[in-house]
Amino acid sequence: MNAPITINISCDKPFIKFDEYSKLIGASPKTVRKMADQGLIVTVKIQKEDKGKLTLSEKGSVFVDMVATAFLSLKRT
Repeated sequence: MNAPITINISCDKPFIKFDEYSKLIGASPKTVRKMADQGLIVTVKIQKEDKGKLTLSEKGSVFVDMVATAFLSLKRT
């Protein structure tokens, strides 16, 4: 029987913009958009509301969900 594995994920920001993610992985923003279209990274639309609160919204800006993308990558391995 396999022993359980514990994985800790740590990130400074749970959501980052495409251009920031492209710099982080050393790829062009165009490549990051293709990755999103192919389902290789998880994206969400987030809108900033009053008092700086962030909410999911169809009208918001597109961000890479870092935690969900990490889990997606783990599921593929």
